[in-house]
Amino acid sequence: AALIRAAIAAYGEDEKIGQKLKEVKRISRAEKSGGHLATTFGAVAGCLGLSTQRAARLFAYLTLRDVLSAGTRLNLIGPLEAAASMRRCSDRCDEMATAAASSAAALRAEAPNDFAVAATVSRAANTSPLTDLIQGGHDALYSRLFSS
Repeated sequence: AALIRAAIAAYGEDEKIGQKLKEVKRISRAEKSGGHLATTFGAVAGCLGLSTQRAARLFAYLTLRDVLSAGTRLNLIGPLEAAASMRRCSDRCDEMATAAASSAAALRAEAPNDFAVAATVSRAANTSPLTDLIQGGHDALYSRLFSS
């Protein structure tokens, strides 16, 4: 929900983009989908006119960056190791982004009118539900792991 609010704040005055973003927000609320990051990110990227390949690469990069940043803030790895890890993983991220973009193209070909629904329902996944649940309680901890 925060991503869509930020996008509307940044682009809401643009008539074309702002209306699309507001529609994404309305659908997210109406369907009680919760505005999951991956689907919201894809919708925002689409509203902004990013290609599927570029959006997938950006999402992969941001995900990797966030994981390495968390490891650095927890002192599990140092900043130089994080930078080296980012470089080592960059080719794999590109491969995964290409596969995701190809998958999206195949879905679009199967259901061009219902592409957003088809992509959301058939590809939505959560690979670590326990981590997501625990992460949700981070702000309630007496002693937080991160100060940000």
